[in-house]
Amino acid sequence: MSSPRTPGVLVDQRFELVTRMDDRGYGESWKALDRRFKNRLVMLKFLRPVRGVELPEELSDHINTLRALKHGNVLATVGHGLHQGSPFLVHEHFEGRSLGAGLDGARETGVLLPVRLLEGLFAMVSAAISAAHRGAKSVVHGGLNPGCVVIHRLPGEDFQVRVLDFGLHRFADPDPSAPARSARALLSLAPEQFDGRPATEATDVFGLGALLREMVSTPPEMGATMAPTTMNRRREDVPAAVWEAAGVALQPDPSQRFATVEGFLAEVQRAWQQSIEAAPRSRIRRPRRPRRGRSSRPSTTSPCRQGPPRGRSRRSLPPRCHRPSEMGQRCRCRRSHRLRRRLRRLRSDRWWCVPSRTTPPRWRSPICPRIATRGTWRSIRRSSARRRRVRARWTT
Repeated sequence: MSSPRTPGVLVDQRFELVTRMDDRGYGESWKALDRRFKNRLVMLKFLRPVRGVELPEELSDHINTLRALKHGNVLATVGHGLHQGSPFLVHEHFEGRSLGAGLDGARETGVLLPVRLLEGLFAMVSAAISAAHRGAKSVVHGGLNPGCVVIHRLPGEDFQVRVLDFGLHRFADPDPSAPARSARALLSLAPEQFDGRPATEATDVFGLGALLREMVSTPPEMGATMAPTTMNRRREDVPAAVWEAAGVALQPDPSQRFATVEGFLAEVQRAWQQSIEAAPRSRIRRPRRPRRGRSSRPSTTSPCRQGPPRGRSRRSLPPRCHRPSEMGQRCRCRRSHRLRRRLRRLRSDRWWCVPSRTTPPRWRSPICPRIATRGTWRSIRRSSARRRRVRARWTT
């Protein structure tokens, strides 16, 4: 008789169960510690019990295919086993909440998820499904729903996405912890699956269409079933072309849908891009740059009344103008302003500096006795052209 799974139980003499994870798609998921690898965190997913002491051949082949599937948006499968008659898969540990839980939260609070977030999320999920189709061993999901998409929000605006349970809807039950009317329990199977036909790439196109339609719909009222009322809950900020693409993907006949997942994703992205280009652009007015010599805001104090800059001597500047200005207007004594401005440029030059008491008189500038040159006479001779230009400015 099998014992119930509780925290602390050792599975396969290697994995120690820690806590149960209720928001992880199909089957029963647990957070566990791998004792063989320094107690690293993993996720165990238990499937339906099987008869015998070995895994069925179909399930064993499918698990080997999942272990060979590698993609940045696919939850990696690193192992498998059999515990008390129940097969289990070993996945990488990934924190976050499912898309179904996010849609349920939007239903309770009435706050819609951002459209840009949903657009990037759908692109990542489509890339994961396409990689599974184009891999060395093609894998069809066949049971895509909002509970199979786990999102981990990073500190910034970025987020990470993992898609899980590829093809496991045949070997595991739906999430037992999901409420009956929750988005996590929404199962959108293609019509051909009810007829017993095998799942193909068109089946995943149908699942992506159902997922996209549920993502861009407004939350239903509490107590209402999500799937039947979806087409009546269109968001105003979603372009009509997106709804048309979702309608093509949800055609009952597989031949009338998009041929590939890449074609469906390209059509949706084209619709988003056209809506962005057609949106009216608001004209951004840049603030005008204040004119030179004028203050950007009115002031009752004249710029001439302000003291000299810090670290500079008052004696090295021309006499200040004592004529008051009116409402921030420029002072009439323009020559004084011009001289002060030229002195500031001159002092910040490479070869000029404020002299000290020990500066030799022959090093002092012929223009201003308070300004001297740095370096030797050779450097002074090299800067003679510059000194002539400065002297010409001062004499004019």
